[in-house]
Amino acid sequence: MSYGWFTGFGKRHLAIVLTFSAVVPLTDALFKLAVDPASHHGAVVVEVIVCFVISLAAMLSIIATENRLGALLGPAPRIAIAVLAAAIAGTALMEPATYLVIRPLGLPIEGMETSLYGIAHRLASAATWALMLIALYVMFEAKRRATEELHAVRVVMQRKFAQTRKIRHLVVSSKITQEQKQVLHRVRQKWKR
Repeated sequence: MSYGWFTGFGKRHLAIVLTFSAVVPLTDALFKLAVDPASHHGAVVVEVIVCFVISLAAMLSIIATENRLGALLGPAPRIAIAVLAAAIAGTALMEPATYLVIRPLGLPIEGMETSLYGIAHRLASAATWALMLIALYVMFEAKRRATEELHAVRVVMQRKFAQTRKIRHLVVSSKITQEQKQVLHRVRQKWKR
């Protein structure tokens, strides 16, 4: 578990990043294979590296914006800021990844020009993938919170049901004292509110 800006980053987030980094290049490779059977298999490894860098930047940026701006801004501005930050960070981190990982492995580098057009293209591509991953993450988080709230409501309802059964048992057994009748009356009044 990290602290500071990235408090809350854990196994669940890393699993989303790794799954996204595997599924996107795989589907892209299957599409390229269907269109051009002579496509290079090394391009899949490059896509995995690119998707990992972008998805990690996206996940860290959404967590940081949730932690720092959650109380100040609504969900739409937070997502927009996270996508922008992820696109910039993902594009910036791709340069070291290209020189430290992709080139030493001798993998084909397509669309990795250092011209202004190449950088703008990578930035737009990173923003697109970051938006998809962040939207997916927001949906997963909403589902997780709803499940937790539903569980809490179920626990409360089960407790109330158990208390109701105990009260009914006391009433039916007719071995109820005057003091227990008063307690029973107060509990019923509290539940009516």
